[in-house]
Amino acid sequence: MNTTVRRRWRNVFLVALSVLAVGIAYAALSSYGIAIPCVFNALTGLLCPGCGNTRAARAFLRLDFSAALSYNLMAPLEFFYIAWVLFFTVRSYLKGNGVSYRPPAVAFDVCVLVLVLAWGILRNIL
Repeated sequence: MNTTVRRRWRNVFLVALSVLAVGIAYAALSSYGIAIPCVFNALTGLLCPGCGNTRAARAFLRLDFSAALSYNLMAPLEFFYIAWVLFFTVRSYLKGNGVSYRPPAVAFDVCVLVLVLAWGILRNIL
């Protein structure tokens, strides 16, 4: 393995380790009742498409799927899409194309965007 590829893998590992450290720190802080406020909700009083995702993620980690879906019905799709974007961004970086997202299916990205925006509107109407 040449040094460029090795350096890229090292960078991916360091970023993953950093994300893990932030996740652990957040979990520790949230156990004391410290949470990330939703700026959109604080300014408008409306629920954004992502409101409830933190509680949903914690419920998923406890394997409490019904609670997770009650916090945000679109959380599984949103989490899957985040993983999708991260996977293709890392793949692009490892191939030497820099840190960029080149979607393999633009139609999928558009469908997810439309669904999430529709959910953001509908959850405030219903």
